[in-house]
Amino acid sequence: MDDQKKTPARAETNSGRRPRTSDLTVMVFGKVGKSRTFRISSRLLRWAAGFFVLFILASILVFNQYFTALRENRSNLEALARLKAEMAGTRRDLALTQNRLALLEDALRDRAAGPGEERVADPADTAADPEPRPAVETPPEASREMSAPAPVEVRDLNIHREGDTLVVDFKLANIRGEAHPVNGYLHIIAMNEAADPPQWRPYPKVALRNGVPVNYRRGMAFSIRRFKNVRGKYSMNSGDEMPSAVNLLVYDPAGLLILEKRFRVANVP
Repeated sequence: MDDQKKTPARAETNSGRRPRTSDLTVMVFGKVGKSRTFRISSRLLRWAAGFFVLFILASILVFNQYFTALRENRSNLEALARLKAEMAGTRRDLALTQNRLALLEDALRDRAAGPGEERVADPADTAADPEPRPAVETPPEASREMSAPAPVEVRDLNIHREGDTLVVDFKLANIRGEAHPVNGYLHIIAMNEAADPPQWRPYPKVALRNGVPVNYRRGMAFSIRRFKNVRGKYSMNSGDEMPSAVNLLVYDPAGLLILEKRFRVANVP
């Protein structure tokens, strides 16, 4: 009898649900002594840990690719900047070469025409000297007079005083068009022809010989597509005489005198 009574109790104990020993039990204690118990499955913890590890690895891979792409982009930008600088230099050299080529073609065309043909005078050149003078350091081929029209011209000349300074303002314009930029050097020479001997005052200050720059490269360098605003300044003391004329000399990069203009100075305000 006793064995039969104990058998059902043992059966109930064996049939009851037992917690897994691998589960994680979390107990939370409240303020009044109450506690709550939570069980977290170990399988869920393993899945969460695996997901976290995979997330960390994926993040490292993504950041590595990002910084690699950033370095490549920076390197490409530097290479692009170098290429732009080289392209700008090439364009300048090409423009200079085109200008020289155009001048040489004009010179060859003039030589092929022969000395028997007369040159048609340009009304705008009436104020210019009949024989342009080359700089002392110009090459022999570039020292002769060019019969072709000058690629530049002087516009809006204004000679006036600003206090004790004589100012010469004008525009040096490219008459060939923007597709054919003009490069060279410019000298502004104020002269007093009434003085004995004649007096010359160059701008910028360079060494002169008989009113001509010894080194044409000492002048104002220019590169013109449309026009360039030019200003020359001369200090005028109380005892200085006003110049009687202003002579403008324009040389190409090879040293050829491509333009010479002389303007009388009168009624300067």
